[in-house]
Amino acid sequence: MKNNTQFSSQGQLLIECFSLLKDPRVRGRTEYPLIEIVIISICAILCGANHWTSIAEFGESRKDWLSTFLLLENGIPPAQTIARVFRTICPLALLDCFKRWCNKTTNLSENSIIPIDGKTLRKSSCKRSGNKAIHLVNAYASEHKILLDAQKVDDKSNEIKAIPLLLKRLPVEKNIITMDAMGTQKGIIKLIRLKRGHYCVALKKNHKRFYKKAEQLFHKAQELKFNSMVFKTESTKDYDHSRLEERTYCFLPSMYLFKFKKQWKDFETLVQVKRVRYLKNGNKEEAVHYYFSSLQLKDFQLLAKAIRQHWSIESTLHYKLDVGFNEDNCRIYHPQAAENFSTLRKLVLACLERDSSFQYGILMKRWKAALNVEYMGKVIGF
Repeated sequence: MKNNTQFSSQGQLLIECFSLLKDPRVRGRTEYPLIEIVIISICAILCGANHWTSIAEFGESRKDWLSTFLLLENGIPPAQTIARVFRTICPLALLDCFKRWCNKTTNLSENSIIPIDGKTLRKSSCKRSGNKAIHLVNAYASEHKILLDAQKVDDKSNEIKAIPLLLKRLPVEKNIITMDAMGTQKGIIKLIRLKRGHYCVALKKNHKRFYKKAEQLFHKAQELKFNSMVFKTESTKDYDHSRLEERTYCFLPSMYLFKFKKQWKDFETLVQVKRVRYLKNGNKEEAVHYYFSSLQLKDFQLLAKAIRQHWSIESTLHYKLDVGFNEDNCRIYHPQAAENFSTLRKLVLACLERDSSFQYGILMKRWKAALNVEYMGKVIGF
């Protein structure tokens, strides 16, 4: 790695964080430094690479530019070498480097909203070797648009086991953890409160009695027009992915279902959300959802924001990984390599999200980076 004072602080930080990655190869028998392979791969993914061959081709095409900050004493590593290296790198070690970079570039303020949700790398399965598709549970800082942590699980049904592992590593204190019904478990809720965080979780029919009582309570309250009841309401409109969505929130304190306070630690507020989506074809979809939270009724606006932003992990992180990076069609079958490639994608996505100089989507930003070396350097920090 060259000592170049022209690097931006972002580029220096990237090199600093990933230089700590332990090289799994035999010392003295390597031609290409690990940090060079990682940095070339990050730059290549930014410019549209989706496999080892395309990373190597990018390296050869942009060798002159890469040589301004990398030594490249033995040139650009071939595709087979890049693939072999990413098969042997420990995914947790690479993720730790990414998290170190996140911690130094992201300042979480109090009451930050952290959605947790799972995503499957659909084409990572391989029948010949018997490997299942990789499923990752991601924790996302919705306001900063950056991944905070991830935990690999065997399949979607095991998310319940992965969430406590994530919570033990996340900055839970004074922040708000949001989850869908998979995370609505008494032990998980207790862990969040023990770590002095707040929770906002979906209530669905997998908790039959609680769900039925909540449904009856809101139905009766609306019949009585909330006469003599303590409640709050909020309405919002959002336009995204060519559809308009209207949401009407109704908040009730837990005293109306006080029996459940013993079962769910620090349960304070129950929420009903009525959603109406107006689709591009002129049709509309209506749905009613329920949530409960440790936030008090006086914080109803923050609670509404937390419910809205929970879906940012789907509409922002997972959607952009699929549409902007074609993640679901990436045919990297080796489990460690697929997981490592996923980590680098999320780092590149975070860099692209931070760039406000080019007001287009992720695909167009990657296309511009492939065409324009200056823009690529600006996004990645070199």
